[in-house]
Amino acid sequence: MAPSSVEKPTLIERFVSMIPLPYPLAALVWSLILPSSVGGYLIQYLTTNSISVSVGQLPTAVLNVLLPFYLFMMVRYIRQRVVAAEATIAPRLSGGDEDYHRAFSRMTQTLPVLLLTAPLGAFLLVVYSSAGVLSPGPLGITLTAIVVYLNALAFCTYAWEFATAAIGLHRLGGSSLKLGSFLEDRMMGAKPMGNLALSLTIAYYGGLLLTYLLLSTFLPSSIPSSVLFVVVLVLGVALFFLPLNSIHVRMQGEKRRLLLEVGARYPRLNHNPPQPTQNATLDDVHTRLARLTDLQELNMLENKISSLPTWPFDIQVVSRLITIVVSVTAVLLTRLITDYLIHI
Repeated sequence: MAPSSVEKPTLIERFVSMIPLPYPLAALVWSLILPSSVGGYLIQYLTTNSISVSVGQLPTAVLNVLLPFYLFMMVRYIRQRVVAAEATIAPRLSGGDEDYHRAFSRMTQTLPVLLLTAPLGAFLLVVYSSAGVLSPGPLGITLTAIVVYLNALAFCTYAWEFATAAIGLHRLGGSSLKLGSFLEDRMMGAKPMGNLALSLTIAYYGGLLLTYLLLSTFLPSSIPSSVLFVVVLVLGVALFFLPLNSIHVRMQGEKRRLLLEVGARYPRLNHNPPQPTQNATLDDVHTRLARLTDLQELNMLENKISSLPTWPFDIQVVSRLITIVVSVTAVLLTRLITDYLIHI
């Protein structure tokens, strides 16, 4: 069987793999030799025979290594996470592997990523220029542009994968997913899709946090930038729940159907119950015990159905997501409060 499109490496992965090392090591090497990190100091030494390093530049230097490394790794992680999830999700789909591949077929497309990278890279160069952090001279500007566009390409690839995977999950949950028996799995086989959505969201917030921290080292805080950050923060929450909403509707409908089915069995068990008499036979006792047992089992079944979740994740998952969002928001609020106190 020919590999699906999602199994093919993205443009960024092919770039990282140009260094013949295991992918994590190659990603780390690229992150270190980029002109904005360790490579930048080497270029500075070769052109000026000196290196200007200060303690205040250390956070920026560390983040200049961490951000591209994280993006390189997450681009691969998201794609491989979707590939790995096929084994547990595809058997639950009406069209099997074919439906799964079709839902995620756009994840590794190159053209949309390049179209997103062009304006983002230009915008970041304008921001760098207005902040006065562009390296002087044609060589410095060229090297900075290379780094900016490479980071923009990695970020857009990772954002494109996240968005298309979210859309793919929504499509599968709305039409192709076949819910299983709640007796075998209280989430009726939909939990792997919830786990996949959580993995993608965690990757999204990790990249968002690193990007914000890097930009905050040289850009002053402002209300517009804070509003933009809050927007992309809320977008992450939306992109977690919206793809799962179609699954939520299906699970909710199945739970309602099961409750109606159980409720319809009560009248049959209570229909003309025999009245106890002093001369009850053994058959009468057996019948009453059987009816009582059936009622107890039916009540237990109703309680089990009533406790079924209607979202494909545990409450612990929601707690982890909320913790991530609160942590990232706290970083923003801390910076704004600090800047405000400094300027009082």
